[in-house]
Amino acid sequence: MSRQSNWGETHYEELVNVTRRLQSYVSIYVANENTPYIIEREVLETQSSYFRQLLQSGHVPLFRFPDDQLNTWRVLLYWLEEESLPLVLVEPLLDNTYQMVIECYALGEKYGFSAFQDRIMGYVLDEINEWPGVDIEPWWCQRDVVADAISHTFRSTQPCTKLREVFVEEAVLFYFWDDEDPFGVPFSQQQLIDFDGSGFFQLFAKKQAEMGRGIPPEAQRNDVQEDGEDESEEDEGRRFDELHLSMSRFDRDRNPLRFWTNYMVNPKEQYKQRGEYMD
Repeated sequence: MSRQSNWGETHYEELVNVTRRLQSYVSIYVANENTPYIIEREVLETQSSYFRQLLQSGHVPLFRFPDDQLNTWRVLLYWLEEESLPLVLVEPLLDNTYQMVIECYALGEKYGFSAFQDRIMGYVLDEINEWPGVDIEPWWCQRDVVADAISHTFRSTQPCTKLREVFVEEAVLFYFWDDEDPFGVPFSQQQLIDFDGSGFFQLFAKKQAEMGRGIPPEAQRNDVQEDGEDESEEDEGRRFDELHLSMSRFDRDRNPLRFWTNYMVNPKEQYKQRGEYMD
């Protein structure tokens, strides 16, 4: 009798321990995948306000997100594990990189992964402030692609999100450089219709007023020189350099200025105290 009792107690303790170990992990099914991602509960509660609220309220440690994209979740999970972004995202010359960037930022926004959003933003700020060589034309230097990036961002993110501000600022930069397009980049008629009620027009006007005050004379557009000749490509490139630097979130030595934290989701003090940048 005593042996049976001891065996029962031991077996019960083993079951309790197994249950506790299982409860320390969370299963997440993404898209139409039949195999879940297994993530430590503590990691999710630490990094995500969405999961922290649900799990600490007693939610079963199993989630299904059939409408989410598998690729963006893979980037997020890689970041959770490695604390860095995978090369598939940070290689600037890959096609449609900007779309993945936007979708990853939107995923972080959706589930409250604020540090992940800031890591994505750090990459965006670093890339769009890197003036490329003459043989390189990444997506942030192509007007039509920037137009699509803005449209994609306004479809995918919430109002007042920081990513909207950054891309609209890029459109304003194009506008001041060469105002051939009323909004700096060539939006299609359908894109402009889709912007109705989204806050784009108000944000563009706000950024146009703010950024216009800081443009130096040497960066202002001047099609015809004093001698009556058209602006040379060299002069045009030099002028765009001045314009880009005057509006840049970095100084000429590629150091982040103090106001880069304005684009972060987490409190500024968190980054100032830690003295780090998203490199």
